[in-house]
Amino acid sequence: MKKFTAKIICVLLIAALAFGLCACGEDDGITGKYICIGESWFGEEFSEPSSEGYIQLKKNGSGKYNTGLSLKLNWELNGEDFDGTYSVLGFECELDGILKDGVLEVSDSGTIRRYLREGAELPSWAEANVPLITADVTDNTDVTDNTPEDARLMGFYAIKSIDVDGSFIEGDDLIDAELSATFMRIDSDNTGELGFEGEEPDSFVLDEEAGTLTFDDGTVVSFYEEGEGIIKVVFVDDNGSTMTIYFELETEAVG
Repeated sequence: MKKFTAKIICVLLIAALAFGLCACGEDDGITGKYICIGESWFGEEFSEPSSEGYIQLKKNGSGKYNTGLSLKLNWELNGEDFDGTYSVLGFECELDGILKDGVLEVSDSGTIRRYLREGAELPSWAEANVPLITADVTDNTDVTDNTPEDARLMGFYAIKSIDVDGSFIEGDDLIDAELSATFMRIDSDNTGELGFEGEEPDSFVLDEEAGTLTFDDGTVVSFYEEGEGIIKVVFVDDNGSTMTIYFELETEAVG
């Protein structure tokens, strides 16, 4: 319980600071927010994006990559060549592309996305719906779904928001608070792990009937289903402070 009590206190402090921070400076023509305006699968023509996404580039080489899930981004630019990396569940993923005339085009696991910098006009060359870069295509056709029928909650869940005594942290603020990589994984035998960003994950046993997660150190917390694919986990410390984490199913596990 001591670890989770310390985490509640830490997140309370983050919540107090998260909304009071801002950045300012001169426009360098590169950094800023880029809104997704098109998606291309495996080199086909661009179509309307499937979700509202964006990439935000900051001057220190950090940023945000949002395709429905907000992730930390590290990036660098060599001429027009753009290289970026982001992490999901401890695995580093690459973004390769170009940045030209306020248009950022990147390839991510077979999908090419085109972004336009906020406030910029679309250049004439970008009016064509043909990608300038080539997608890195991976063949996943041999993947077989062997998920057990009784493993109803089995899967990987990404953090959606946190409520600490009425203070909410969600969306981009999860990145600023270094919480966006927090996750929960539930395995077919109803064991799993819950990991806060930057920390070793903690193992638990899930009791669906009782609505509890029991961690290896004996800590027992409550969980609730809030709708299809949404689970909330409630931590209460010795002082009565409550931290509720909302998780959203990202990937159904494949056995």
